[in-house]
Amino acid sequence: MKKTRDIIIIGCGPAGASSAIQLKRMGFQPLVFERNEIGGLAVNANLIENYLGYPNGISGVKFCSLLRKQFLNHKIDIRFEEIESAEYKQDNFLVRSEKGIYSSKYLIDATGTEPVKPSEIFIDEKAVSKVFYEVKNLFSVKNKEIAVLGGGDAAFDYSLNLSKNNNVSIYNRSGNFRCLDLLLQRAKKNKNIEIFKNYIIYNITGQDKKLKLNFNTIRGKEKSVIADYVLIAFGRKPARDYKIKNKKFFCIGDKINGNFRQISLSVGDGVETAMRIYKSENE
Repeated sequence: MKKTRDIIIIGCGPAGASSAIQLKRMGFQPLVFERNEIGGLAVNANLIENYLGYPNGISGVKFCSLLRKQFLNHKIDIRFEEIESAEYKQDNFLVRSEKGIYSSKYLIDATGTEPVKPSEIFIDEKAVSKVFYEVKNLFSVKNKEIAVLGGGDAAFDYSLNLSKNNNVSIYNRSGNFRCLDLLLQRAKKNKNIEIFKNYIIYNITGQDKKLKLNFNTIRGKEKSVIADYVLIAFGRKPARDYKIKNKKFFCIGDKINGNFRQISLSVGDGVETAMRIYKSENE
């Protein structure tokens, strides 16, 4: 059976959540779909320092906990379901989840990004279960050796997060780091973090309950290291494209912000979109 709503939002990270809250305040009853947890990728952040209202910064875990509480306080209808497809048909959006089909007048895509999984790295089947792309999957790990692959903000932020309870080694493919100098300097001062330049990973294998990482260096030499876990941070790409073009369809947040992925920008996107819908309905 098809269930009709005024507005459907796919994704409940900062962009989707802020849009839903603003819409609810304006008298709408949005329906939100989220496949994982309220807060989205913000949970990965070691320390959020540039979001107003937190003079000492706030961890991603704590931020998402507060966001979740604020969202639920507004009694917004949220379904923890995977969206299989979305299309515009017969003057309405049709959204299909694993549990049903929903129809709406407006559709907001706040699905964010997903990690880039490099095809050039061979990962054997014995190693797959210990290779991750999101730091949240390693929050409970303690006293382990963790290899982080990458040289951008995410790689260094993840490393700082993991270094609280583990030894972390960062391996960057080039001699230049793409992260903020602030993060680089913090990592250099951290006794639980080692940084390696010009290490090009080509395979990861399982070995005696550990992982063996094999690298080529810029000088043509091979290097091998042993780790308990690997976290790959080679960048992110927009999540699924629903290929919808319609003035009542809005794509917001990290998914469209490219390298300008910031919580404050996503929240602004969400609030602005809600206000545009309100204006459209009241003109």
